Amino acid sequence: EDAVIRFGYFHDKEDELADFLIHAFVLLSELPSEKSLPAMLTVLEYDKNFFDFWFGDHITETLWHCLYKLGQNQTGLLMVFLLKPGINAYAKSAVTDALSQIAVHQPERHAEIEYIFAEVFNRFLNAIPDENLVDSGFLDMAVGCSIDVGFINLLPVIKELYDREIVDFDINGDYNEVVEHFEEQLDDKWKKEIFDIY
Repeated sequence: EDAVIRFGYFHDKEDELADFLIHAFVLLSELPSEKSLPAMLTVLEYDKNFFDFWFGDHITETLWHCLYKLGQNQTGLLMVFLLKPGINAYAKSAVTDALSQIAVHQPERHAEIEYIFAEVFNRFLNAIPDENLVDSGFLDMAVGCSIDVGFINLLPVIKELYDREIVDFDINGDYNEVVEHFEEQLDDKWKKEIFDIY
């Protein structure tokens, strides 16, 4: 809350205090303080300037880890976050990274997480422009997560996303390349290590 309320103050003291928010995220996830997840997700809803200042490279390197630890038993909250409009694509991708790692580290939950991705993709398919929900960059990253984890049952809905031309080609290429990626031999290279505080 302090990071939000006094953003201007901390922004002016950039070199001294810019890391305290990510430290708070890591400490809360280490406890673990599952009740803190809604507040953490609220922080991730702020604009790009706020998000870039507080998280920097931690957006892709650290955030997923915190959301993995606190979201394992609250995947419904993570899905709700993914369905909110106007949120930074990298904030959402931290959530899809966390979800995909749940599927990798806990194989018995593979179908559960695949279902969440299916729900998110279908919701994007049915979105109207005024909702400000569709983000082609985020969809590109989410399709990449689906490939990494082997959610091959999602190919039909992924094809629909590509047919609607709402997915960027930057990471995975066009739909035919996505199919090729799914057909490649899967290994454990997408399984990220879960670190403790030490």
